[in-house]
Amino acid sequence: MIAIETETVEQDGHTYRIAIYPDGDTPNPLDDWSEMGSILSLNRRHANFDPGGIEAAIDGNPDAVALSYFEHGLCCWSVAGELPAANRSPFDSVSFAGIWLPDAETLESARRYGGSTRRHFMRQRAGQACDVYTQWCNGDIYGYDISRIVACPDCHGDRLEPVDSCWGFYGLEACRAEAKTMLATCGHRAA
Repeated sequence: MIAIETETVEQDGHTYRIAIYPDGDTPNPLDDWSEMGSILSLNRRHANFDPGGIEAAIDGNPDAVALSYFEHGLCCWSVAGELPAANRSPFDSVSFAGIWLPDAETLESARRYGGSTRRHFMRQRAGQACDVYTQWCNGDIYGYDISRIVACPDCHGDRLEPVDSCWGFYGLEACRAEAKTMLATCGHRAA
């Protein structure tokens, strides 16, 4: 696998390499995580295409949240009416593209809510699910590998000693930040 970025860091008299990689093995968070709910799409090209499920939810599920969608190279799911201004286009966006449905855990978390408080809670959860699902759909998930660079006495070159690695970070900035945090703690143990 080829790193999308590599940084060399000097710390405590040692040299470390932080390499960031795309993480293509991450499962769909809507299937794998709790309290994420599900997204049903009206687009025939989406794996979650389910017009019958949407119709049933609209007719009988007060917790269903309408969603908007944008696609132009990358996609963006959002709660209807909250699509970022830059993604509102008569050609590339749809104001009603599907719905979000809460899962059993979300319903349990909302059991004491009613009226507008419950609707607000469901819209918040739908927005969180849209953000994470959009990152997953766009491949915005990464992992890092931290290695210590040491001189090899046999070949008179450098070799890498593994220090730490972790995968499944949603967003490049989150991955970079965690790698630097771990280097600050793990680097001392590796020295």
